[in-house]
Amino acid sequence: MEKKERENLTSIDLVKLLESLPKEYEIIVKLHPNEGLLRSKYNSLDARIHCFYNEFVDIQELYILSEAMITDYSSTIFDFAHLNKPILLLQEDIEMYQKDIGFYFNIFELGHFPIVSLDEEKLALQLKGMNYMDYSKIVNRLISKDSKESSQQILKTVFAETNSNGMGK
Repeated sequence: MEKKERENLTSIDLVKLLESLPKEYEIIVKLHPNEGLLRSKYNSLDARIHCFYNEFVDIQELYILSEAMITDYSSTIFDFAHLNKPILLLQEDIEMYQKDIGFYFNIFELGHFPIVSLDEEKLALQLKGMNYMDYSKIVNRLISKDSKESSQQILKTVFAETNSNGMGK
């Protein structure tokens, strides 16, 4: 079955959400690379809504700029958890996702992840009331091996295995 292209990322009206937030709040929309066609739509909604070309922005920089993250089932949770900033889960299609794709584990066993209110005024209250979060459970269970040298260690392991199998030089 062919996957249908989405016209919106969410049913949440981002302009209405901004109207309920203080003027200094801005929204960064990070699209999946397969949904780049939505970029111009989100950029044209409001001057405080930003949607970048994936090729021109480093997701790590967006994490640092952001005070909170709203995500669905993305693995971005694991990177953002290092910052102990609020992560809210947008679960508009959880039943379909569970049926079609499924989950490896229950994310709620690893930390407090508030569910996004689909009411823009309530969501604004959620966002204004959040700050530091403790994600030590998720870090300790799933990402405790991360370090500055992680990428280098992975490359050494991969190339050592490749060479020992006679597949290298």
